[in-house]
Amino acid sequence: MIAKWLAKQGRDPDEAKTEATEWSQCVYSSHQEDQKPSEDARKDRLRKGLVEHYLDATDEKAAKKAFGKAGQQPHFLIVCNKLLTGFDAPIEGIMYLDNPLREHNLLQAIARTNRVYGVNSKGNGLIVDYIGVSDHLAEALSTYRHADVENAMRDLDEPRKELEAAHREVMAFLNGIKRSGNKQKEREEHAALMQALGTEDAWFSYTRKAKAFIAAYSWLSPDPEILKYADDLRWIVGSMAYGRLHFEKKEGNPLKDYSAKIRDMLEEHLHVTGLAVTCKCRNLTDPAFWDDFDYEGKSTQDLQEAAIRKNAELTKIAREKVAENPLRYGSFSERVREVIEKFQKGQMDIADLLKEQERLTKEFMAEEKAHEGSKLSERAYGVYRILETFKAASTPSGASAARDDGHDNYDTGDSDETRLSGLEQVADEVHAVYASDETAPKGWHLKDALKKTLRGKVRRIVHPLGFPDWKSIPARVEEYALLHYIKT
Repeated sequence: MIAKWLAKQGRDPDEAKTEATEWSQCVYSSHQEDQKPSEDARKDRLRKGLVEHYLDATDEKAAKKAFGKAGQQPHFLIVCNKLLTGFDAPIEGIMYLDNPLREHNLLQAIARTNRVYGVNSKGNGLIVDYIGVSDHLAEALSTYRHADVENAMRDLDEPRKELEAAHREVMAFLNGIKRSGNKQKEREEHAALMQALGTEDAWFSYTRKAKAFIAAYSWLSPDPEILKYADDLRWIVGSMAYGRLHFEKKEGNPLKDYSAKIRDMLEEHLHVTGLAVTCKCRNLTDPAFWDDFDYEGKSTQDLQEAAIRKNAELTKIAREKVAENPLRYGSFSERVREVIEKFQKGQMDIADLLKEQERLTKEFMAEEKAHEGSKLSERAYGVYRILETFKAASTPSGASAARDDGHDNYDTGDSDETRLSGLEQVADEVHAVYASDETAPKGWHLKDALKKTLRGKVRRIVHPLGFPDWKSIPARVEEYALLHYIKT
């Protein structure tokens, strides 16, 4: 059966037979009758097959252990009058039933497919009933209370209707969207859908319906009835990847949100259509990151995809860097947001957007390397940028400004090459508080009393600066230290 199924998937028949043998193991008890020849040719062939595939106790134990682990063979266990009780395999999702089980054995068998395994691996089990047990389920489970077993098995007609309804609802959003069936044109079709949706509210309404359709499809898999929806599923998943990048400014590959049953199929589709590349957020260290800024000879579609991708990538970079040091990178994050808003309001075209994105990227990289031109270490420079933000917010007159200027011109007595300005000197002293194992030993971040002591040390260092809001500096520095000075 498995070999025939593999052959239908395009495998070479001989390879399919070999692979089927690797995919499956037989677990059954050996009897003396299995060793006796038979005058019946059919029974003789079955007998030889049983002998050939029989597993002794050691091999059977290994097969059962491997069956319970994702990605390991065998994927199928062919069982006869064994493993009905005491066998635990939460990964099992499908049971092909060809044995007239009753009462406790039946309930134990069918319930095994519905065990929880992983977050998104399965929401239900599937029983393929070859012998008609489900037609007499009430009788088979007659010794149990009706309330306890009324949902033990559910006929597929109802979830099939639910899938049909979910499909109809999500497809309503695609009215007016031309779909060619050409995988290479799907990105243009997805862009057209995003244009038609227009707003984030419409996008989130669409994703709710799309997710309901995907969940219903996954629930029924591998029921053959789902196959007529497969092409629409692939297209919709691709549109969600594109839309996630377009509307939410996040990497568009959502495969981790789907069940393992359909993940491989969808991953292949995203690669074939090019969406896996289009919707992937790249890091600054990736040489391909800069390809989007090469405008020459690109189509409008390519430029649009580059701009959408850059919006997502810069938003991601800004979000991560603000989390590391909000005072240092907050303005960068704000400028990214302003540029995106101008584009969305039609105040700049795609080419201008890409130029502005390139400028912002270069400014960000310059800020990342700014410590190299200072006399401070990278971590100390981060503290310096925090202090500089407070300085910029101070009133440039009166006693505070005078004391600040005095610190900026503080003479350390060092040579010009190594001399620190006043603010750099303060930043270096604050850095030393958290960098020192004496003042901030391992585990300092877990001790409230020690954290309070460290804030006090910083308070005494920054107080002479005279900034109006200087009392807020220790808390800001501690936020930064919790990200950069924890020692393990």
